[in-house]
Amino acid sequence: MKIAIVGSGHGGCAMAAVLAMQGHQVAIVKLGTALHMENFKVLRERKSICLSGIAGQGEFLLDQVTNEPAEVIPQAEIVLVYYVGNYHPLVAKRLAPYLHERQTVVINPGYAGSLLFVKEMRALGNTSS
Repeated sequence: MKIAIVGSGHGGCAMAAVLAMQGHQVAIVKLGTALHMENFKVLRERKSICLSGIAGQGEFLLDQVTNEPAEVIPQAEIVLVYYVGNYHPLVAKRLAPYLHERQTVVINPGYAGSLLFVKEMRALGNTSS
């Protein structure tokens, strides 16, 4: 399955590692370029992710690591968003042009951010949510 992980923090990377270990085609998208770039740079250079813990262990290939949603979001079957809730409207703005009805989008952590995400998507004219 083609899965796009939006967010390269702890949650996004942990999920990317587990899904890659399970054999899925996993892409990581980092929307910002100002904060927390060290880990993202390593991911982009290596195009792999290491997992060590109760879920498994090993180094697993990533399909793609990018700052450009257009490169991976349209092809993804599932889009997993790992941004804190107050960033969800911004995430919606960046993803809206590339999301479509045949995709499943999961907002992690959900909280009220998912409501903000849907509101922003609709305001932008994307009713696929």
